[in-house]
Amino acid sequence: MSYVKVELSFGHRRRDGEPLPQQQVARAEQQALEVFTQLFQGGQVHRRFGGYMVDNHLTLEPCSFIYSLAEAVDGQVAQLWSFAGNLAALLDQDCVLVAITPMNGVVGWVPPTVA
Repeated sequence: MSYVKVELSFGHRRRDGEPLPQQQVARAEQQALEVFTQLFQGGQVHRRFGGYMVDNHLTLEPCSFIYSLAEAVDGQVAQLWSFAGNLAALLDQDCVLVAITPMNGVVGWVPPTVA
């Protein structure tokens, strides 16, 4: 069985550079996790630290990644894109990143070992 990795990420600053309130970040993460669970039967939230260039200035900020493995995403891409656009507006972002990547290798769900 082949899987794809689905990721959505956003920074914790508004487009004007001001930090987002932590409650707003937590609410966005919760909403994204709910959408990923509905679309892909599960997901995870990871917090990271990222950087990017804006007008030749380095910007470093905390960011959130919502991640899922899915067997297929063809029927869910439009819903994911719509949610991502709404999330970008809610967080006053220039954009949020969505990546859908085919997985190479072995992916498996390992149950507990029975003694």
